[in-house]
Amino acid sequence: RFTRRKDSNVVITFDAPQYAEVRIPITAYIRTDVVLTPGAANFGSVPAGKPAEKSIELAYAGRPDWKISEVKSPRDYISVETTETLREGGRVNYSLKVSLKENAPTGLLQEQLTIVTDDANSPNVPLLFVARIESDIEVTPNVLAMGRMTSGSSKKMNLVVKGLKPFTISGIISESKSEDLKVATPPGQKPVHILPITIIAPAASGAFEDHLVINIEGRDEPVKVRVYGESVQ
Repeated sequence: RFTRRKDSNVVITFDAPQYAEVRIPITAYIRTDVVLTPGAANFGSVPAGKPAEKSIELAYAGRPDWKISEVKSPRDYISVETTETLREGGRVNYSLKVSLKENAPTGLLQEQLTIVTDDANSPNVPLLFVARIESDIEVTPNVLAMGRMTSGSSKKMNLVVKGLKPFTISGIISESKSEDLKVATPPGQKPVHILPITIIAPAASGAFEDHLVINIEGRDEPVKVRVYGESVQ
């Protein structure tokens, strides 16, 4: 809704332990000479290990000899190719092909790409990159923090194991072969498995840690869930 310089504030209000108000000043300059369509490279959800591409159209109005020199990416799994599509009078158009490579890590990715131009006064144009890389198997929660437990006591929790397609769990074991982690292997092929787990605090006092190893039929690598806490007398 704005162009050129815009000043504003983010106001954060605290009500405890006592009332306080913090103002964070924000200054932005909204350029009118460069327009990106769409305004960000938003890939949405992408399966892990799958490449993807998005096209961004850049339109510039101003100098007839204006040009893009490069596009800088902060990650090796994001690359950008630029193609000039129009140069007419003071108008210059580019097509940007943003590529997401197979080695992108799982999870939410948010990066800023930098379009570098030959404009001496304002050479850099930011381009937001967003993608969520989905693993073929996701476990919620992926870490079981048990906190302080009395020695010999037990806690029960549920793990939700979700796949992009129906799958079979072939076995679940404790990485240390401990009997303090108890979980049954669910039968059948389903896109979502709910695993009831019982964690027993070791008899010896002190910190404890282990991993649940979930083997998926047809999947080379198992899925591991960290379990940790402290056993007290």
